[in-house]
Amino acid sequence: MELAVRREVDLVLIQKLRSEKERDSTCSHPSFMFIRGDESVAAKCWIAVNWALRCQMTKLKDLAREYEKYVQVMEVVSTGAGATVIANVYDRHEGSKANRPSQRAAWGEMAKHRRVIIAGDMNAHSKMWDPQATYSRNYIFWERLIDEEELFMWKTEEAMRMGISKKLNSYGSYGS
Repeated sequence: MELAVRREVDLVLIQKLRSEKERDSTCSHPSFMFIRGDESVAAKCWIAVNWALRCQMTKLKDLAREYEKYVQVMEVVSTGAGATVIANVYDRHEGSKANRPSQRAAWGEMAKHRRVIIAGDMNAHSKMWDPQATYSRNYIFWERLIDEEELFMWKTEEAMRMGISKKLNSYGSYGS
């Protein structure tokens, strides 16, 4: 969070912050307000909002549906720039690999907004966004969403997740 303060970042999207046994209140910072789910539910994604943010933010719970533990959707409106919908995602299976709660959010409704940013930890590997991927995993839903909703990917060669080996690094983000 200190790096976010030094760089004057307005929003920080956080995934998989804590273990199931930790309380959500274990993370705090005086420069940020943390938007998280119900304290009794172990949330997998949070949004940290800089107190100095000069935008209006509205939580769009209806787009996350009952999967807010895995998907947070916010509308951010800044003066003169219009509205941007930001979806913060942690996509992980619960029990069986076919049961991915975040994939049942209202993605089609989110994509209808003029400006939308979808970011997070999709736990997915695909050559579509990482040509260096040596295997594919959990990519079908996300590739289909990108294609069907005509989203584009913003990519950088900079790793967004660093693993022990190069094959574990992740790249990219997407939106409309």
